[in-house]
Amino acid sequence: MPPEENSRNLSPVPRWFVVGTLLAALLCSGWALTRGWNNSLRDAHEFRQLQTALSAYYFKKEGVKLAYETPVLGPPWSIPMEFPLYQAVVAKVSAATRVPLEQSGRIVSVFFFYATLPAVWLLLRRRLPGPLDPLPALAALLVCPLYLFYSRTFMIESTALCLTTWFVVFLNRALA
Repeated sequence: MPPEENSRNLSPVPRWFVVGTLLAALLCSGWALTRGWNNSLRDAHEFRQLQTALSAYYFKKEGVKLAYETPVLGPPWSIPMEFPLYQAVVAKVSAATRVPLEQSGRIVSVFFFYATLPAVWLLLRRRLPGPLDPLPALAALLVCPLYLFYSRTFMIESTALCLTTWFVVFLNRALA
């Protein structure tokens, strides 16, 4: 059979399978992100998690400021290591909901991880022809162990990923 005829006989992946795979990946990511939800921050990368949590603690206690306190290396305590957007959001969420700081940090990280998905979908949608073509890539992102691990830590990583991805979306639109 010539290659042209053979390619006509190939059936595309059914729509239900693609959507089902994405939903299964979404459920798996939700399960994985909630494992060890109440664990101490002293698991992996404890210095970074505790340093970020200390900054969020002082934001909650004394208010948000750019010259924020990070009491890890000694006086004068103000050692800005990153722009404190994540810490400020965590402090505000914790204060508004009365959820402990550790869980608020994880909630904010998970929120920003999931908020990355629409941006990735928009970027892929501009490049891929079919309406469901971006969904397998989103499913892979949802079950990627690296993203899942860092998206449940008390660190700025998922916030930085989300904001960077949305920046690329808006840059792409501005240049188009």
